[in-house]
Amino acid sequence: MERKPKTYVRGMSFREKRTTTGKTVINVYVSQKFLEFFEQFKDQRGGVSIDVWPLDVPDKFNNTHSLVLNDFVPQQKGEGQMNKASMQGFNKEIELPNDFGGDDLPF
Repeated sequence: MERKPKTYVRGMSFREKRTTTGKTVINVYVSQKFLEFFEQFKDQRGGVSIDVWPLDVPDKFNNTHSLVLNDFVPQQKGEGQMNKASMQGFNKEIELPNDFGGDDLPF
């Protein structure tokens, strides 16, 4: 299976910082470019799924995370897939032997 190229999110950035008390804060910056990105890539439910990955080294803008569009679409929903699997052998004809063994029954 061939991998699709990643679509990096435009107009949004994450920057992780430590406060003077030692707590971690993630600053999220959103610009007008993200609204355009959102309109271009929104799904049928009207949203965008984004995966956030920590960077090993901050980039030139001091951003600490990478944002990638999660465009995974399952082939079938779970319940429909289960119903299809349970029905696969349902329409097959079953042949029964003519002779059930006669008097060789154990009871």
